[in-house]
Amino acid sequence: MVKYLISLFLLALFAAPAFCEPAISCHCFQDRSFDPDRPAAVDEYLLATTQNSFMAAAFGFPKQDLVRAKMKGSSGDRLWVAHYVASRSKHSAADLQTARGGVSSWSAVFTSLSIEVSSFGSAFADALSGKASEAGLAAAAADETLIARFGSGREEVEELRRQGTSTAEMVLALFLSRQGKRSAADYYGEARSGAASWGTLLHRAGLQPAEAGDTISRMLR
Repeated sequence: MVKYLISLFLLALFAAPAFCEPAISCHCFQDRSFDPDRPAAVDEYLLATTQNSFMAAAFGFPKQDLVRAKMKGSSGDRLWVAHYVASRSKHSAADLQTARGGVSSWSAVFTSLSIEVSSFGSAFADALSGKASEAGLAAAAADETLIARFGSGREEVEELRRQGTSTAEMVLALFLSRQGKRSAADYYGEARSGAASWGTLLHRAGLQPAEAGDTISRMLR
């Protein structure tokens, strides 16, 4: 009986990594291809992969590093702020996240590391001076990055935010607008109203969900 229990314990111990790694590689999404019979099933994956692809390409690091960080519990908002600030300062995103963990706010991080607010774009600087939450700073960081790296107009981005667009929805809507002839607001409005799923909109653009990330990466090179 003792040998049997020991065997079970060893089996569980050495089998654990085999169960953990696929969870990271598949990003926990079961639906990653468009199915016309279930057009919205791929939406969650599509929104996640396009945002991750844009963020990784914009800041120049492997997307899998971003996915692993999120799988390990890192806040998406904190990652946005850290990478945005790192791109405009001499500090790494990892160092900034470590510094943020030891203080009560991002303002305290910038003060302690002598990071000048003037180095940031206007949206981020305004959010910081207005004592925005980390989520607010992350949205501003994403907006500035979309303007700088995706070629989006500031008015276009601001209008999407006024409509309540999340960063993931904004990335996908702007991406679709650059693949077709309609505005990002049109794509977002159609998805928000339920007239079409994000998967359907991408399908109409002639792309598969698995292709979207690589297409975004090529656009930013």
